[in-house]
Amino acid sequence: MQVRFFLLPICALLILAQGCGKQALPISAETILQPAKGGDFRGIRLGDKPKNIKRLEETSSVYSMPDELIYRFEANEADSTWYEISYSFNEDGLNHIGLDVYPQSDELRERLFVDFISYYNQRYGSNKTNSSRHEWRGLTEQGHYVTVSLLRDTTGNKDNHLRLVFNETNP
Repeated sequence: MQVRFFLLPICALLILAQGCGKQALPISAETILQPAKGGDFRGIRLGDKPKNIKRLEETSSVYSMPDELIYRFEANEADSTWYEISYSFNEDGLNHIGLDVYPQSDELRERLFVDFISYYNQRYGSNKTNSSRHEWRGLTEQGHYVTVSLLRDTTGNKDNHLRLVFNETNP
C-alpha cells in the first residue's frame, strides 16, 4: 500500500518535469541574432578575436581557420529551418559576418525577411532598398562603421534563402 502512495507522486512529478522541459522557440530574427546577449551580433562584437567567438557560440564550428569560423545550426524538432554563420577576421579581429538562413517554407522566409527588416530598422534607422536588397549603415557600440545587407537569395543552385551580411566599413 505504501509503495502505491510513493509511486503515484513520483510518476506525477516525472510527467510534469517532461512538460516543463525546454521547448524549442519558433524561429525569428530574435532567436537567431540573440540581441539579449548584447554586442553587435549574438553577443559578439566587431574586433573580437576567434577565441572569444568560439567561447560564446553555443555549438562547435564546422570549419575553423585562423581567418574564418563557420557554424551550422541544424533544425530543431519544431521547425526544419537551419542556418549557417560565417565569421571572417583581419589583423584587427572580426570584420565580417555572413548569415544564411534556410527556412522550411516560403511563408516562413517572408516572415523572417520582414522580421529582420523590422529589427535593423529599429537598430539603425530606415533601410535603403536596392532591388531586392535592403541595406543599413550605422555605428556599433564600439564606434565601428557597419553596413548590414539583407536579401532573398533566389539564384544559383541553392534553395531560396535569406542572406544577411554584417560588414565593417570605412566612414
